[in-house]
Amino acid sequence: MNVSVKLGVAQIDKWVRRRLRCCAWKRMRNEPDTRWIVRTLREAAWAPLLVVCPVFLAEGLFDMYTRFPWIDIPTHFLGGIAVTYFFWHASANARSVARQFSNVGHAVLSLGGTATLSILWEVFEFLSDHLLGAHMQHGLADTSSDIFFGLAGGVAYLVLRRWFASSTSVHALPDSTDEMV
Repeated sequence: MNVSVKLGVAQIDKWVRRRLRCCAWKRMRNEPDTRWIVRTLREAAWAPLLVVCPVFLAEGLFDMYTRFPWIDIPTHFLGGIAVTYFFWHASANARSVARQFSNVGHAVLSLGGTATLSILWEVFEFLSDHLLGAHMQHGLADTSSDIFFGLAGGVAYLVLRRWFASSTSVHALPDSTDEMV
């Protein structure tokens, strides 16, 4: 290798190292701040688990949905409340890495997350029926009512949250933004 090629490689290496020190490259190389995820799981994951775990247990042990088919409606309603509560905390805790959201922004994100999770739950039921023979879905009316009552639970949570917040000077339902980990 001759001297001019070695010098060229050294100059290119020096140029690349200088460019890597640039602000944009530093931001790309930094680890993302994931503490808000852990905080959200610690603060709010109990709510969806409080709905899902007893339902799976009751279905497995007592065949609950066969004996009491009407229980499907309150289960999806309570699930909508629990999931919206979870997503509200997630969007509030994400303020450490994202921009500030208004209460309307929180509501849209929370209800959007609830809608997405409701649809994914119905996809889970569909796949369970077709791949595992689970018999969780009972037609289009059942699927539509499951999504409707999940969203209705989400809206009920948001309305109750707004009502409690406006009727008291201190927020009755926690905002998750008081202190960040």
